[in-house]
Amino acid sequence: MNKYSLLVLVTLYVSNIGGNLRAAPVEPVVRYQGPISSAGVARLERELTGRGQTLVITSEGGNGFAAIRMASLIRARGVKVVADKYCMSGCASHILPAGYSSIVKPNTFVAFHNTMTSTYLVARSLDPELAERRYAAAARAELDLYRKLKINPILLTLPVFRMGPVCAFVLRAKDGKSQDVLYITKNKVYLPGRALLGAYGYPAAAQLPASESEMRNAFRLNLPPTLQLTVRADFASADRSVTALQIEQALTNLPVCTAEAQRTALSAWRPPPD
Repeated sequence: MNKYSLLVLVTLYVSNIGGNLRAAPVEPVVRYQGPISSAGVARLERELTGRGQTLVITSEGGNGFAAIRMASLIRARGVKVVADKYCMSGCASHILPAGYSSIVKPNTFVAFHNTMTSTYLVARSLDPELAERRYAAAARAELDLYRKLKINPILLTLPVFRMGPVCAFVLRAKDGKSQDVLYITKNKVYLPGRALLGAYGYPAAAQLPASESEMRNAFRLNLPPTLQLTVRADFASADRSVTALQIEQALTNLPVCTAEAQRTALSAWRPPPD
């Protein structure tokens, strides 16, 4: 079993009058727990066969490219998505809203992080070739997904903007080739308020925590103690004055992190799962 994810397909059976077992016409449930990865996408491609199924997900996020593929699969097959315990980063921005219907269980911690679109904008000024080679296609796929879901695409970049980006730098391979872009923010995740998410067309907005106390309760009850997070929350705000252009200008003009800041960031950084 993959140590990063757990998928359980639950199918109930009943006996008919003649005593033979047959599959009952009940909704099958697929459970996914752990980081979003290419291996997880491959399993869901096998397990999610079509409309009428429910995906119950508990995830801290993971591979952004895999999150886009997983969301596209969920949408194409008409699957209901239920967020349970915690749903962060790619789970919140891609998986949950892609469902045929989207449900958030009580006391579930839902938080936003970076996307391929925000990373593309940051990379554009640091290394244009890397931005186009690694992130441009994924950013276009995210935009296409949000258009189909009728969600305002500003939600692809607003979280990082609200998290307070400080600086960025290019992570290079041993041969010196640009490999990835990392950036430092004042907070690790962002929690928009219900009103703001609802105004931007995010499904299940009304099911998210409505106050800081509800958010802290979900955090306390369901987040693993190994997840150390600093949170920027805007529960009381429905302010939509910030524009996509303002966000783009901010993310494409981040200063390069100092050598000391890069060392500190790399000491805590863990590469996402494949």
